[in-house]
Parts: sequence; structure tokens; C-alpha cells
Amino acid sequence: MEVRALRTILLNVPPLLADLIRRAASVRLQQSDVSLTIALEIADDRGIAERLQTAAPDLVIVGQVDAEHLPPGLAPVPVPVLALSTDMTRLLGPKPDDVAELTPASLAAALLAIAQTRDPTS
Repeated sequence: MEVRALRTILLNVPPLLADLIRRAASVRLQQSDVSLTIALEIADDRGIAERLQTAAPDLVIVGQVDAEHLPPGLAPVPVPVLALSTDMTRLLGPKPDDVAELTPASLAAALLAIAQTRDPTS
């Protein structure tokens, strides 16, 4: 079976959490033949729309945001966005009403669902 790559950009994700995303989610995704690829890590959101267009990710994960205040420039980008709540306890998105407790399992499930919708053969 072919491994699907999920090209991901991390925006304002603290380094420790970025490492946890890489390790915990990656292991769980590999069991479903999905590879999490961190294409870019961005520490500030200036020029984010242009950077996203250039990087062409499948997903953006945004760290510590209020669900109602995503960084400017993300709205017109046609890729799913997962956000981490300001208190780092909830996973928000990709749909506006999607809210889950932030755990390795919930993150992996959200990433897997996104990978499956991004793959035209699934």
C-alpha cells in the first residue's frame, strides 16, 4: 500500500508541542499508511497567505489561538486548519464546530481524517 504524505505547516506552535506532534501523531498515522511531513515551521504570521501559497500544504496547525481569532491570511487559504486552544487543552477544527480534547489520539484522528479527504483515491 502506498504511504500518503500529509504536508503540514506549523504556525506559532511552541517547540515542545511541535515535537510532540511529530512524535505522537506520526507514530499513530504510520499505522494507517499516512506520513506527517512538516513542510515549514513559522514563528510569526506576517505574510502567511503568500508563504502558504508557496509551500502548498495539505494542512496548517496553528498554536495557541482563540478559535474566533485565527491569524489574518488564513481565511482565504483553501486548506484545512487545526488550531490549539490558548490553554492547550482543546483541538479546534478543521470545521468551525469541531472541538475535541487535545490528546495524541484526537490529534491523530483529526490528521487521519484530513489525509483521507485530501487523497483523491480514498
